[in-house]
Order: sequence, then C-alpha cells, then structure tokens
Amino acid sequence: MEHFEETSNPQKHSLKRFALPAIAVLLVVGVVAVYQFDLLSKGEGEVIVRVGNEEITRQDAEIRERQLLVRASEGQLSVPQDALFDRAIDDLITESLLYQDALRQGFTADPNEVEVRYNKAEAAFDSEVAFLERMQENLLTPEKFRENIARQIVLFAYLEELKRLAIQEQLDQVVGGKTPDGTSVTVTAERTQLTQDEINEISENKAEALKSEFEVEVFLD
Repeated sequence: MEHFEETSNPQKHSLKRFALPAIAVLLVVGVVAVYQFDLLSKGEGEVIVRVGNEEITRQDAEIRERQLLVRASEGQLSVPQDALFDRAIDDLITESLLYQDALRQGFTADPNEVEVRYNKAEAAFDSEVAFLERMQENLLTPEKFRENIARQIVLFAYLEELKRLAIQEQLDQVVGGKTPDGTSVTVTAERTQLTQDEINEISENKAEALKSEFEVEVFLD
C-alpha cells in the first residue's frame, strides 16, 4: 500500500499518513447504521493491523471496503474503487485510535441509550425478522450491533469534548477566559454540535497526534 512506509521488518509497516476519515458513518444510528456500519467486527481472520490493544482483521477491512463502495455508488464519497481497501484500513485505524483514547479518558456509553437506539433502528423495519436478516447480510449479530452503537456514542461524546476544549482554548486566548465584568467564560457540550467538516478535521488531527501514543502496526504483503 503506497501510504505505508516499510521498516526493517518486511512484515511490519509504520503508518505514514491518514486519509480523511469517514467518520460520517458514525453520525447515523438507525437504518443506515444497519446498512453501512460495522466497526472492528472482531470476526475470525487474518490480522492485518494492530492499533494499541485492538486488532483489525482482513475481514474487518473488507466489510468496511464494501460499505465505502455503497457510499461511493450513492455519490457520498469520491474515492477510486481500487483505492477503497486502503481507505478502509485508514478509516479503521483512525477510529481505533480515537476510541482507545476516549476509553482511556473515561468515556462510556449508557446501556439504556444503547437500547433506545437499537430499538429505533429495529422499528424502521417491517418486522424483527427483516431487521435480523439485514444485520445478517452485513455480518452483524444483535450483540455486535449493540457494541457498534455503544462505540458510536463514546466516539461522539469524545469528539464533542475535543471541540468544546478547542473553543474554550480560543476564548481563553482572545478574552483571557473572562467577560468584561470578570465572569469566567465557559463552553458547554450543548453548544458544540458537530458538523461533518469539523468531525473530519478533529478526527484527522487527533489521530495524527495519537500515533505517538498508540503503536500502529500494519502487516501486509
């Protein structure tokens, strides 16, 4: 893969760059999530990437590649078809770095919220059978789909906090963190709704910084 730099070990590569992450997939919890979302499915298969404590298998990358192909066919993504596998790996690495850092910082998902979102996704189908059939087509089980929803919740809480901190830093630099009457200026999570461009920028920049904290190994011929 042209964006991986070979080291002295012929089977170990170090990450050279990240493609713009496809975190857009994370924005939707519902029918589209069933169609297009499966983060690090942990299925059996050849491990092709290790990110910190997580492993990405060839099956994981192939699943994501198929999802990217769907997005490309719908005009949501401009990536040549022969580059989709590389893009899939980049996306999975980025998401893994962000997720592991989020866990390290104590972000968690409320099980009740996970269940609400799961039920909302199921309600969009005509029957439970149809819902389960669609999950099966996407190599998902109900348990794995719930895990993916929980992962989405954690990642977005984490990204919102990163944006909040960035805004607070800007305010501190501009006004010294104080209003004219001396009151402290703060930014709450409710004021940090993320746009897609912000998600891409925050994710890419943070993932790049995290490369020095979480080892990324890519094992490809």
